[in-house]
Amino acid sequence: MAMDRRKILEEAAENQRGRELMLGRVERGTATADDRAALAAYEEDLRQARDIVAAGRAKRAAGKGQAA
Repeated sequence: MAMDRRKILEEAAENQRGRELMLGRVERGTATADDRAALAAYEEDLRQARDIVAAGRAKRAAGKGQAA
């Protein structure tokens, strides 16, 4: 399990670096269509992940008032 977590963290850091590079190209006006498409897909993935986390937090918060 610890190995899986480490791999996930490494991939997340690599993805973040790639995102920062693409954002830099967008800011400089040198982004390709592929850069823009990848950045849009990455941002959509982030939105979906945040929605999942928010739903889980809301479900746990709602369950705290109920007897188990």
